[in-house]
Amino acid sequence: MAWIGLALCLELTQLPGIAVTLSNWLAAILPEFFLKFIDPYWTRGTFDRLDLVATLLGGIVALALLTCLPREGSDACDQ
Repeated sequence: MAWIGLALCLELTQLPGIAVTLSNWLAAILPEFFLKFIDPYWTRGTFDRLDLVATLLGGIVALALLTCLPREGSDACDQ
């Protein structure tokens, strides 16, 4: 569940007001070497509500599959 929350938070950081603030803050604390790899996520990325929905639904399906996959000859969904 934590990785679903992290993915949703990362998508929310692409909101224009948050992205600019975060990008400026990171530029002040990170070396240029690291910044060139992560800054485009916020400077060129765009926020989309459908990405939030896709992240949430994909995370729930993945969690359900991981929970229901058989483990050592038993089916967790049948218990």
